[in-house]
Amino acid sequence: MRNPLVCRKFRRLATEARDRALTPSEQAFLHHHAAACTDCQEYERQTRASLSSLAGLTFDPKPEANRFARTVLRRYRLQTARESLSYWSPALLAAAVAATLVLAALQIATASRSSESFRPGSSQARRITNEPVLPDLTPATPPATAR
Repeated sequence: MRNPLVCRKFRRLATEARDRALTPSEQAFLHHHAAACTDCQEYERQTRASLSSLAGLTFDPKPEANRFARTVLRRYRLQTARESLSYWSPALLAAAVAATLVLAALQIATASRSSESFRPGSSQARRITNEPVLPDLTPATPPATAR
């Protein structure tokens, strides 16, 4: 559902839900729209992640605005990096295992062929240098007769 007005209402109500109790019709609207709109689901997920990273920060009565913003952003980036790593780690592990198996199979397949067909320093084509051997055509001597 890509209706900007409905999405705007969803985001306004989702923000207000953190500050006040919503009416049953507003809650029903939030649940119904979140089930149908992927953009608003992503907005809600990012809002929860941002607020959860803020929840652990300690309160400083005189915070330096620049330091506070850097702390919040660093914590948010760290959290998203951890989530990303935990999301992709099974795929990276499977890719590493598959690459290892492919390399091992290539090594085994090429090792037997290379040792039989090619030896460094020797050539497959050789020149014959021996003189041809002709058969001996002299008649055989008859065996001596026994007396």
